[in-house]
Amino acid sequence: MTIEASGSPLELPVSGPSLSIFSLTIEPQPQQQVFRAGRRWIEPPAGCTTVTVRCHYRAYGTPPPPPAALFPGSSEVRTLAASPGKIQDS
Repeated sequence: MTIEASGSPLELPVSGPSLSIFSLTIEPQPQQQVFRAGRRWIEPPAGCTTVTVRCHYRAYGTPPPPPAALFPGSSEVRTLAASPGKIQDS
C-alpha cells in the first residue's frame, strides 16, 4: 500500500478478533508510533510525502473488508511473482 503523507499522523490497523496482522513494514521508518483505540498511528518523518506499507494479513467476515477500509487513504499496489518454471503446451 502507498499512503500519501500530509504531515498528520497516519492510521494503520492492528490485530483483533476480525483481523490478523502477520507482518507489517513501514518505509520510511516513522518518527513515532502510538497505539490507541484499537489502531496504530504513525508520524511520518518531516518532509515525507508518501509512506509505503507492506502487510501480510487475514481479514475475517462475509465479505472481508477491502484493503482501503483497513488502510484509510491508501492505494493498493500488488506485485505478482513470476513462476520459475516453463509454460508448456499440452
